[in-house]
Amino acid sequence: MGAAYYRESFFVALNGLYKDWLGNPQVWDLSTDPCEDQWLGIKCDDSQTRVTQILLMNQGLAGTLSTSLGNLTSLTDMDITSNPMLGGPLPAEIRNLIHLERFFVQFCNFSGTIPSEIGNMVSLKYLGLSQNNFTGPLPATVGLLKNLNWLDVSNNNLSGPLPVSSTSGIGSGLDNLTNAQHWHLQNNEFSGPIPPSLFVQGMQLLHLMLRNNKFTGSIPPTIENLVHLQILCLDDNALSGTVPSAISSLSNLSTLEVNNNNLNGQLPDLSSNMYLQMLIAGHNPFDTAEIPSWIINMRNIYLLSLDAANLTGSIPAEIFGFSSFLSNVSLGSNYLNGTLNLTEANPSSLLFVNLSDNDIIALEKGNYTQKLLMNGNPYCEMDSSACNPTQVGTLEAPAMGTECTNDCDPEYAINKKDSSSCQCAYPVVSTCNFPASRYPTLSNFVSEMEHIIAAGLNGSQYLEGILIQDTQVVVDVSSANEIRISVFPPSNMTAWPSRNVTVISYAIKNRDIDFDPIGAVLCEYTGTYWKLQVVTRLSRGAIVGLVIGAVVLAIVIFVLVLYAMRIKKRALKAEKLNKPFAAWIGTGQGLSVHVPHLKGARWFSLGEIRSCTNNFSQSNEIGEGGYGKVYKGFLSSGERVAIKRAHAHLLQGTAEFKTEIELLSRVHHINLVGLLGFCFEEREQILVYEYMPNGTLTDCLSGRTGLRMDWSRRIEILLGSARGIAYLHTEANPPIIHGDIKSCNILLDEKLVAKVADFGLSELLLDGRLSVETAQVKGTLGYLDPDYYMTNQLTSKSDVYSFGVVLFEVITGRLPIEGGKCVARQVAKLHGATGIDGVVQEWVDPHLDEYPRKGLGWLLEIALNCMKDDPQERLSMAEVVKELEVLSGPPSEMAKSLSINMYKNRSERDDQALIQEKYGSSSFEYSGSYIGISTPLEPK
Repeated sequence: MGAAYYRESFFVALNGLYKDWLGNPQVWDLSTDPCEDQWLGIKCDDSQTRVTQILLMNQGLAGTLSTSLGNLTSLTDMDITSNPMLGGPLPAEIRNLIHLERFFVQFCNFSGTIPSEIGNMVSLKYLGLSQNNFTGPLPATVGLLKNLNWLDVSNNNLSGPLPVSSTSGIGSGLDNLTNAQHWHLQNNEFSGPIPPSLFVQGMQLLHLMLRNNKFTGSIPPTIENLVHLQILCLDDNALSGTVPSAISSLSNLSTLEVNNNNLNGQLPDLSSNMYLQMLIAGHNPFDTAEIPSWIINMRNIYLLSLDAANLTGSIPAEIFGFSSFLSNVSLGSNYLNGTLNLTEANPSSLLFVNLSDNDIIALEKGNYTQKLLMNGNPYCEMDSSACNPTQVGTLEAPAMGTECTNDCDPEYAINKKDSSSCQCAYPVVSTCNFPASRYPTLSNFVSEMEHIIAAGLNGSQYLEGILIQDTQVVVDVSSANEIRISVFPPSNMTAWPSRNVTVISYAIKNRDIDFDPIGAVLCEYTGTYWKLQVVTRLSRGAIVGLVIGAVVLAIVIFVLVLYAMRIKKRALKAEKLNKPFAAWIGTGQGLSVHVPHLKGARWFSLGEIRSCTNNFSQSNEIGEGGYGKVYKGFLSSGERVAIKRAHAHLLQGTAEFKTEIELLSRVHHINLVGLLGFCFEEREQILVYEYMPNGTLTDCLSGRTGLRMDWSRRIEILLGSARGIAYLHTEANPPIIHGDIKSCNILLDEKLVAKVADFGLSELLLDGRLSVETAQVKGTLGYLDPDYYMTNQLTSKSDVYSFGVVLFEVITGRLPIEGGKCVARQVAKLHGATGIDGVVQEWVDPHLDEYPRKGLGWLLEIALNCMKDDPQERLSMAEVVKELEVLSGPPSEMAKSLSINMYKNRSERDDQALIQEKYGSSSFEYSGSYIGISTPLEPK
């Protein structure tokens, strides 16, 4: 078959995926070639005729996995991890993917059984199906995957016994996977005994993770066949009998977890396991005995946990100092007695000791100053300082990273790798679990991660010129056996391009990193990569709500049809009134079931909208934002309008759509964009506004509109905007908080009158409180009020803060964030150090040729008072209007009023004394106020 056949085949397949993913990813253009145009997440072979990779982690995919996937028979890699709105069953057509080597669909919403056709994917090396809703048994056909190295089906609802070839009926089972190194079957509902035939000679298993299932019976002695095993996790089951002595022969074992079972007898002597670092065996009904003497021979132990293990007798002092790596010792809820002697403990390495709920009567702490839990012992009756019952017995880990003093916006992460950079940016985040490692070797791990990332990215077609050697990997300790890895972009960038996010996460997620002396490390891509617009994603509950809403809508329509047959005129009227609103009934959590309350806005049919936009032609496009595209159009009356059409996949925009219709239809002010109508038909969400021919304030400041933005024009635009916001805060009934004030939401009409737009994130204030409590911070990075970000409390002062950012934009002509730094804060720091001179020299917009120097200083003070850290100290929007009104007045009036109102306690100060204090005179004349004309009057 020729190249044309393969190109047509994969194009049809990708088109099927795109359709079933509800139009995601947005950047896929079905009119172009996926290989030549390098579609996001798509990689082709050298001939550009076959798709070999689909890498779309955390891309907001929704819907199901199309059966057309089976047509991509040349696929070698597929990773669609972290798309929680993507679900449904895995299609049986995966049987055609015989060349697929890596298949990851983790952290999604897939359900149903794992199809037995998975056994046809004979090239699979990595299979990751964790964090979904799969049910039923693990198919025995998995045993046909002879090349499989990594099997991860953890965190699902799989049940039944583990399949083995002797009982499966097809002669295949997990025991056939002799080359596999990782079995991650934890956190399911597997039941029955662990089959002795599961473990055969020659197996290469390194990780056997069976924790948190419903296994019964004994631990099979055939486990001794797993001679390479490093991690054995059997905890949180219902296993009984003794721990087999065969485990002592596993010389490479670094982690043993058998806690929370019904094991009895005694632990076998494990001192020959030279690499054992974590022993967790508590909460078992072992036979009563003293602390095993062989423990002090385990020189590499890092964590020892034998809580509720029926231990009795005294505690040998050397148990706290026999290993230089010992970090955590937990022996709570036993019958240990006598004196607790910590004199041999090393306080620099031993971070946590738990002896709660024992029979200890005395304590010798020596130099030990770290965390000690002693509650529930007789000793507490004599000294309660170590016996706080409210303390939680969590394991401890040392802190890492350099303290940074950078003044980053709270939305950014801080690169703490070294104090000289402390970069403000958006990293790609992964979580790595150290089941059997010790923290002093983390520097080696960071070096290894840097190597892996570079190897995964160098030469990639997705790099877009990024210099990988300039990336930074930052490690943060999350818990005693988990760290978070943040991969920061190069220092000259704020964020990674979306293409690079997928490649970086693919390079580090679910890879087994195994090197001396760390041992095994498990990494998963768990971070959510920040977008420029922070919005609430649609929850699973909301998805259910949408389904219910669709059913309700169908019933309502059926009833309306019946009703129309009886009373046709009334039915037609009811349909006209209610058709636009029916889909709001039951659209998800937290949304009102009532229809919008409208004043003056009309409903447009989709046919009318298509007609006036020439069927949404590209020539009619005038803008695009995170919500959707904006088109110009002409109504049948000849009136020119702006039409905002939501992206088809933005179902989570329903609440914002409803909010904007209600708010804009009930507020009327010269400085607010007027809503003419809307369309809500055939899943379209469209708003019809008055047309604003001069674009946004952002466009004007950038020079894209060609308008000359002189001083007076800037002040008039700011004043108009402030009046519109102040109207929302004080004159609208009830008051409204806009929630997303920014320069691109300030539009200019044909007379350059500023009008505030986009009420999608606005909230009503009822009796001084928000009508709906915000569950998640929403807004735009760079403009977000830090107090709102920290407290989730949206107030009118949040709008004031955002408007202060806009003031700095007008002063500097720059966007709020440059190079990961907040422009406003940099200007404020320079102003505090040098006064207005430094600001004029370094930050004033070079396109602003002439301006009153004192007026600039006044505008800067207004901005600073809008952005106070404490919301109570910020100006109100009404006060901002008054200040700007003075600035917009005649120069002489401005000079007379200069700075009087800029003091928070101005009502307590004498105005003339204030002028005297700041300018050395109780009155002065305004002369030569424009830069480049003559010397302005300066404070003394």
